[in-house]
Amino acid sequence: MTVNDVMQSADFYDERASIQWMLVAFLMACVLILPALYRISKSKLGPLPKNHFAAIMATVILLLLFVLELISFHQVDALLYHISGGIMVIAWMWVAMAFVAVTAALIAIACRSNPSLKDN
Repeated sequence: MTVNDVMQSADFYDERASIQWMLVAFLMACVLILPALYRISKSKLGPLPKNHFAAIMATVILLLLFVLELISFHQVDALLYHISGGIMVIAWMWVAMAFVAVTAALIAIACRSNPSLKDN
């Protein structure tokens, strides 16, 4: 609401469509470029451990979710801010991806302290 108020007071609100479409282009570029970057890194560095890959993907999804929130199309907002189980859908998404990232980090810590876990 604060962003809307600031945009309206600065007379940017009516022109937000161009900003939204630039963010859509950025989001699409990320979606198209990230798999290519992963393939390049995999060929140069070898495959990532599964927990590292999970943490990276969860972080990327969270960043893309943040950009999706910034775009703020009304239909997308209606889906993201819909209440499910007493909590907004977007909150469930943030919690799920944060859980994956933290779990992957904890697995990496466990593997570092006990190298025999790396094979699992």
